[in-house]
Amino acid sequence: MLSNTIKIILLIIIMLMACGCGALHFNHKKIDYFHFESCGPRAIQKVLANMNITMSVEDISVEIQKKGSILRCFLGAFSNEARAITWPSEVINFFEDRGYKIKKIKNLDELGNLDNAIILIHSKGSIDKYHWLCYPNNRNIKSYYGEKTVIDDIYLVLGDQSVY
Repeated sequence: MLSNTIKIILLIIIMLMACGCGALHFNHKKIDYFHFESCGPRAIQKVLANMNITMSVEDISVEIQKKGSILRCFLGAFSNEARAITWPSEVINFFEDRGYKIKKIKNLDELGNLDNAIILIHSKGSIDKYHWLCYPNNRNIKSYYGEKTVIDDIYLVLGDQSVY
Protein backbone atom coordinates (compact mmCIF):
# COMPACT_ATOMS: atom_id res chain seq x y z
CA MET A 1 0.00 0.00 0.00
CA LEU A 2 1.23 3.52 -0.83
CA SER A 3 2.31 5.76 1.97
CA ASN A 4 0.39 8.98 2.60
CA THR A 5 3.36 11.06 1.43
CA ILE A 6 3.43 9.33 -1.96
CA LYS A 7 -0.34 9.71 -2.28
CA ILE A 8 -0.07 13.44 -1.62
CA ILE A 9 2.77 13.85 -4.12
CA LEU A 10 0.79 11.95 -6.76
CA LEU A 11 -2.28 14.07 -6.08
CA ILE A 12 -0.28 17.30 -6.47
CA ILE A 13 1.27 16.08 -9.72
CA ILE A 14 -2.14 15.16 -11.12
CA MET A 15 -3.58 18.56 -10.14
CA LEU A 16 -0.64 20.42 -11.68
CA MET A 17 -1.02 18.48 -14.89
CA ALA A 18 -4.76 19.04 -15.07
CA CYS A 19 -4.80 22.71 -13.94
CA GLY A 20 -8.22 22.17 -12.42
CA CYS A 21 -11.25 23.11 -14.46
CA GLY A 22 -9.05 25.47 -16.41
CA ALA A 23 -7.76 22.57 -18.49
CA LEU A 24 -11.18 22.39 -20.13
CA HIS A 25 -11.09 26.07 -21.08
CA PHE A 26 -7.71 26.23 -22.81
CA ASN A 27 -7.38 26.58 -26.54
CA HIS A 28 -4.69 24.78 -28.48
CA LYS A 29 -2.10 27.33 -27.32
CA LYS A 30 -2.78 26.60 -23.62
CA ILE A 31 -4.42 29.98 -23.06
CA ASP A 32 -7.13 30.20 -20.40
CA TYR A 33 -9.99 32.33 -21.70
CA PHE A 34 -11.22 32.88 -18.14
CA HIS A 35 -8.21 35.15 -17.51
CA PHE A 36 -9.33 37.46 -20.36
CA GLU A 37 -12.08 38.93 -18.19
CA SER A 38 -9.97 39.43 -15.08
CA CYS A 39 -9.17 42.78 -13.51
CA GLY A 40 -5.40 42.56 -14.05
CA PRO A 41 -5.47 42.80 -17.84
CA ARG A 42 -8.26 45.39 -17.66
CA ALA A 43 -6.28 47.64 -15.32
CA ILE A 44 -3.18 47.26 -17.51
CA GLN A 45 -5.27 48.17 -20.56
CA LYS A 46 -6.43 51.38 -18.83
CA VAL A 47 -2.86 52.38 -17.94
CA LEU A 48 -1.81 51.79 -21.56
CA ALA A 49 -4.79 53.79 -22.84
CA ASN A 50 -3.75 56.69 -20.60
CA MET A 51 -0.43 56.62 -22.49
CA ASN A 52 -2.25 56.54 -25.86
CA ILE A 53 -1.45 52.87 -26.46
CA THR A 54 -4.20 50.55 -27.64
CA MET A 55 -4.03 46.88 -26.72
CA SER A 56 -6.90 44.47 -26.15
CA VAL A 57 -7.39 42.76 -22.80
CA GLU A 58 -7.17 39.48 -24.66
CA ASP A 59 -3.70 40.30 -26.03
CA ILE A 60 -2.57 41.50 -22.60
CA SER A 61 -3.87 38.33 -20.96
CA VAL A 62 -2.27 36.07 -23.59
CA GLU A 63 1.09 37.78 -23.11
CA ILE A 64 0.87 37.34 -19.33
CA GLN A 65 -0.17 33.70 -19.65
CA LYS A 66 2.56 32.83 -22.15
CA LYS A 67 5.11 33.28 -19.37
CA GLY A 68 3.14 30.78 -17.30
CA SER A 69 2.17 30.63 -13.66
CA ILE A 70 2.31 27.24 -12.00
CA LEU A 71 0.77 28.75 -8.87
CA ARG A 72 -2.25 30.12 -10.80
CA CYS A 73 -2.67 26.72 -12.41
CA PHE A 74 -2.36 24.92 -9.07
CA LEU A 75 -4.83 27.23 -7.30
CA GLY A 76 -7.21 26.81 -10.24
CA ALA A 77 -7.55 23.18 -9.19
CA PHE A 78 -9.23 24.39 -6.00
CA SER A 79 -11.04 27.50 -7.20
CA ASN A 80 -12.24 28.36 -10.66
CA GLU A 81 -11.85 32.05 -9.83
CA ALA A 82 -8.14 31.57 -9.10
CA ARG A 83 -7.64 31.18 -12.85
CA ALA A 84 -8.23 34.94 -13.14
CA ILE A 85 -5.35 35.88 -10.82
CA THR A 86 -2.73 38.28 -12.13
CA TRP A 87 0.28 38.33 -9.81
CA PRO A 88 2.13 41.58 -9.03
CA SER A 89 5.28 40.18 -10.67
CA GLU A 90 3.30 39.60 -13.88
CA VAL A 91 2.10 43.22 -13.92
CA ILE A 92 5.63 44.53 -13.29
CA ASN A 93 7.12 42.27 -15.97
CA PHE A 94 4.47 43.31 -18.49
CA PHE A 95 5.50 46.97 -18.24
CA GLU A 96 9.24 46.40 -17.81
CA ASP A 97 9.27 44.21 -20.93
CA ARG A 98 8.14 47.32 -22.81
CA GLY A 99 10.87 49.54 -21.41
CA TYR A 100 8.83 51.20 -18.69
CA LYS A 101 10.18 51.71 -15.22
CA ILE A 102 8.03 50.68 -12.27
CA LYS A 103 8.36 52.52 -9.00
CA LYS A 104 6.65 51.01 -5.99
CA ILE A 105 5.26 53.73 -3.78
CA LYS A 106 3.65 53.57 -0.37
CA ASN A 107 0.83 56.08 -0.47
CA LEU A 108 -1.78 57.29 -2.94
CA ASP A 109 -0.95 60.85 -1.89
CA GLU A 110 2.39 60.47 -3.71
CA LEU A 111 0.55 60.28 -7.05
CA GLY A 112 0.03 63.40 -9.13
CA ASN A 113 -2.86 64.13 -11.50
CA LEU A 114 -0.82 63.14 -14.57
CA ASP A 115 0.64 59.95 -13.10
CA ASN A 116 -0.33 56.46 -14.21
CA ALA A 117 -0.35 53.72 -11.63
CA ILE A 118 -1.71 50.24 -11.21
CA ILE A 119 -2.91 49.43 -7.72
CA LEU A 120 -3.68 46.16 -5.96
CA ILE A 121 -6.30 46.26 -3.22
CA HIS A 122 -8.20 43.71 -1.18
CA SER A 123 -11.08 43.52 1.24
CA LYS A 124 -9.90 43.31 4.86
CA GLY A 125 -10.48 39.86 6.31
CA SER A 126 -10.85 38.23 2.90
CA ILE A 127 -8.44 35.91 1.15
CA ASP A 128 -10.25 35.98 -2.20
CA LYS A 129 -11.37 39.58 -2.76
CA TYR A 130 -8.36 41.16 -4.45
CA HIS A 131 -8.68 43.64 -7.27
CA TRP A 132 -6.42 45.61 -9.63
CA LEU A 133 -7.33 49.25 -10.27
CA CYS A 134 -5.89 51.99 -12.46
CA TYR A 135 -5.00 55.47 -11.28
CA PRO A 136 -6.21 58.07 -12.25
CA ASN A 137 -9.16 56.27 -13.90
CA ASN A 138 -10.49 54.70 -10.71
CA ARG A 139 -11.10 57.46 -8.19
CA ASN A 140 -12.76 55.26 -5.56
CA ILE A 141 -9.59 53.34 -4.73
CA LYS A 142 -9.66 54.01 -0.98
CA SER A 143 -13.33 53.04 -0.72
CA TYR A 144 -13.67 50.28 -3.33
CA TYR A 145 -14.64 47.73 -0.67
CA GLY A 146 -16.01 50.40 1.65
CA GLU A 147 -14.32 50.67 5.03
CA LYS A 148 -12.74 47.25 4.47
CA THR A 149 -10.54 48.45 1.57
CA VAL A 150 -6.84 47.71 2.07
CA ILE A 151 -4.28 49.03 -0.42
CA ASP A 152 -1.60 46.38 -0.91
CA ASP A 153 0.64 47.66 -3.69
CA ILE A 154 0.93 50.86 -5.73
CA TYR A 155 3.07 50.69 -8.86
CA LEU A 156 3.78 53.98 -10.60
CA VAL A 157 4.42 53.40 -14.31
CA LEU A 158 7.18 55.73 -15.52
CA GLY A 159 8.37 56.52 -19.02
CA ASP A 160 6.99 56.32 -22.50
CA GLN A 161 9.38 53.91 -24.17
CA SER A 162 7.04 51.48 -25.83
CA VAL A 163 8.65 48.66 -27.80
CA TYR A 164 5.63 47.61 -29.88
